[in-house]
Amino acid sequence: MSSQMMSLFAFAALVALGAGLLLARQMPFQFIGRLILKPLGLLRRTPAIGEGATVGPNAWAAVALAFRDQTDMEAALDGDFQHERDHINRHGRLFKWIAHRVGYIRVPEEFTDEMAEAYARRGDDFFTRSVPIRSNANTLYEDVEGAVIANYFHESDRGSLFLLNEYRKIINGNLRKLLALFSIAVGAYLGLALFSGAGGWFDVSTWLGVSGLFGLTDAAINLAGFCILTGLALLFVCMLWYGVEYDPFQRNNTREMSNFITRYMARLNNHYRTAVAGARSVTVGSERDPKELAEDARKWHLAILWMGMRVFFIESYVRNVRFQLSRNTSLYFAFVPFFFALLYLIALAYIAPMGVFGPDVWPGFLAGLFILLIGLTLLGRGGMNCLRELDPEEWISFHQLGLAEAVGGVVGKYAEDVGYWKNRVGGGI
Repeated sequence: MSSQMMSLFAFAALVALGAGLLLARQMPFQFIGRLILKPLGLLRRTPAIGEGATVGPNAWAAVALAFRDQTDMEAALDGDFQHERDHINRHGRLFKWIAHRVGYIRVPEEFTDEMAEAYARRGDDFFTRSVPIRSNANTLYEDVEGAVIANYFHESDRGSLFLLNEYRKIINGNLRKLLALFSIAVGAYLGLALFSGAGGWFDVSTWLGVSGLFGLTDAAINLAGFCILTGLALLFVCMLWYGVEYDPFQRNNTREMSNFITRYMARLNNHYRTAVAGARSVTVGSERDPKELAEDARKWHLAILWMGMRVFFIESYVRNVRFQLSRNTSLYFAFVPFFFALLYLIALAYIAPMGVFGPDVWPGFLAGLFILLIGLTLLGRGGMNCLRELDPEEWISFHQLGLAEAVGGVVGKYAEDVGYWKNRVGGGI
């Protein structure tokens, strides 16, 4: 086998290895984490009370995440999600999109007195908790925030937080795969440009009558024409893949996520309105025992406040997810092409001394590479257009609940009733 063919096979194997590592997501890193880093204590979570702050591991928080089996937020939500998984439809092979089926939401449609009592207990627990100021120094802040929200609302909203996190992983995973495919296309271009000897079968200099243009040899001009056409063809294939599968799938994901949030918030809003009505009607019934009335009023009041806090923190979690989607997009666009570029430079540095390509290669090679870099810029502009589908105007937000007005109206109703009976008995109470 010739040295050129051996170099081509070695280059292709390196590209395949890089693509496999990237598309495998965290699996290779998690293996290293379990085997080496975890026994060394470098993947510890929140330190125990009284333990001093550690300096060494904290500085590599972003890197440490890749070696963990799950994030702090996922650990806070740890449990059986079989019901949720059974009510999710997954579509696609390379690129993915998911949709939740009817029955996914476990929150009942009808708000009963028993639910009001349960919500009052959860509200009582929520409003008497201390704010956690200790957190895992080996993680990112958005993961800390997500873990706090999950700990607060694990019992009530774990299914919604689980699904939002699934959408985040799938949307970011699709982008990672798109950039990996683009980088593989660049690798294919490099292989064709550097190893094909295309200058011999693309007589561009004769076809266009540009022999000797800019002092280049005919072989260099012919190879430049081949490289430019190859770059344009690969760019067309990538953009076609983007337009036919990637972009529609990403829009499906964000639309389904927005649809879920809209439905979930509507269900919570119905419960909230029922709780407000229940609180306002406490003094209307036939109950005359003051202690019973007070307990009933406390139950509905806590349910109202608890429902408001649920909506507020769910929206906070949506903001968290959206931030991670945008931030991870910039990281992927920076590191995925850089990862492959580093592989290609290592391969070229190894292959160049073998003399498998000469000086005639470089003009066309750089021209085609410039075309592909333009394609990367275009992908960067459209890679996360899907986030426009996530519009907070579509669901009932915290500010639309009118929590202050509702609580004020309930308290005013109680004061009005007290004043009425006070005047009725002539100031005797």
